[in-house]
Amino acid sequence: MPQRGIIDDYPIYYAAEADMVETLEKYGIKKVEKGIIVGPEATILNEALSNKLKAYALFAPVLEIPTPEAGAAILEVLNEIYSLNIETSKLIEEGKEIKAKMLELAEKAQQYQQQQQLGEPKEGYNRYFQ
Repeated sequence: MPQRGIIDDYPIYYAAEADMVETLEKYGIKKVEKGIIVGPEATILNEALSNKLKAYALFAPVLEIPTPEAGAAILEVLNEIYSLNIETSKLIEEGKEIKAKMLELAEKAQQYQQQQQLGEPKEGYNRYFQ
């Protein structure tokens, strides 16, 4: 579920057959209200429906960059549903590092844009030739 801006909360959503709704919602997972499912999730759900299997897909908000925290949030739900013990702290830490790098790049881009608008001279080459 692509989002814009920085995401700090990763709610989990599901898409499933009606007979799976009660099971998933008791874990606090919310139903995807509208949208189109594409990619491997769509293929798996289609095959499950065709073969009368009880399948579902879990989704979390993501950025247009790697979002390990979203994966960690889904794994934490799967840990709860299936009594697993998959460690997610490394994914969460990687996500924080990616966010910090993205914020640093955004600040540098903003500073560069301000310099361009103010017309401040820059060191080195400052002209483009065609």
